[in-house]
Amino acid sequence: MGRDSLMKTGNHLVIDADIPVYQIGFSCESAVDWGDDFWSLSGDMNEARELFTIWVNNVREATGMDNVLMALTSGANWRAKLCPTYKVNRKESRKPVLFNPLRDFIRHNWMTTEIDTLEADDILGLYSSFPTNVLVSADKDLLTVPGRHFNPMKPEDGIIVVTPEMAYRYHMTQTLTGDSTDNYKGCPGVGPKGAEKLMDGLELEEIWPAVVERYGKAGLTEDDAILQARLAYIMRPGDYDYETGEVKLWNPR
Repeated sequence: MGRDSLMKTGNHLVIDADIPVYQIGFSCESAVDWGDDFWSLSGDMNEARELFTIWVNNVREATGMDNVLMALTSGANWRAKLCPTYKVNRKESRKPVLFNPLRDFIRHNWMTTEIDTLEADDILGLYSSFPTNVLVSADKDLLTVPGRHFNPMKPEDGIIVVTPEMAYRYHMTQTLTGDSTDNYKGCPGVGPKGAEKLMDGLELEEIWPAVVERYGKAGLTEDDAILQARLAYIMRPGDYDYETGEVKLWNPR
């Protein structure tokens, strides 16, 4: 089934496959001491294939859904053009030995989509418009996207629904707090509790002016706030031009 057909049908588990590739890939590695200070690192691909298949089947069973679309990150990240330090802290981190073999295994066994310059979570966001799709990821950033969600690290929560208001508030929280994992700073001096307090009791249309005001108190401008909001934003349907590869950047309401 092609992308256009899938976009018309929905009813899929749209899975951020990057996360289990890393988790399972690392879990299947073994270090061998050959003596004389010589070590080697290997990966058991048979074990990795088995564990990944079990992982997918567990997600299917927990959600009661069978159709799967895997999303994989591909190419240079578009956010790095906005902010060269975005995720630069990860460059020194190695990938699992089985990184490429596992990705090939996924491509050959499940319907898989990769879009140059997009992260896997952006792809999930692009498929979020169908109320019958479920976005599968352990990444908290996905909570900035409205829709049905399933966190495979918290299967006891089942499928949860994130409303547009919830998604917007969480996006503004990320804009204020930043994300050390992705290496964007947010507003200096604002943590999760401070962000919650700032937005408490505000209507949606009041939140952005309050965010800009808080950035101003930190000696920063609205442009600074917009940059952080764009880095925190995960794409939604209509935010990517499949013909030109152009990304539609987030702007304040």
